[in-house]
Amino acid sequence: MVRDHVAMMQELVDWIRRDDRFELMAPAPLTLACFSHVDGDERTQSIMEAANATGQAAFSHATLNGRYVIRFSIGQWRTNRAHVKAAWELLQSLSAS
Repeated sequence: MVRDHVAMMQELVDWIRRDDRFELMAPAPLTLACFSHVDGDERTQSIMEAANATGQAAFSHATLNGRYVIRFSIGQWRTNRAHVKAAWELLQSLSAS
């Protein structure tokens, strides 16, 4: 399970790096990614709050090196790639609005 979650996280990290609207804010070698929207803290916070308000996913946040970051964690034992992909697509769709 842990290996699967780490592999899913590495795929998510790749998706974040490919999307020029987001930037990875710290290395993500295990099952937690911290990233921000390139438009700054307020935009990052509004995307995260909108995503959480849908009830489709639950994200947390932190301040890292003075920046507001979305924390995307994979840890629930039933989480699969489809869940991770859907959560990422939710964030992407909200960043377009």
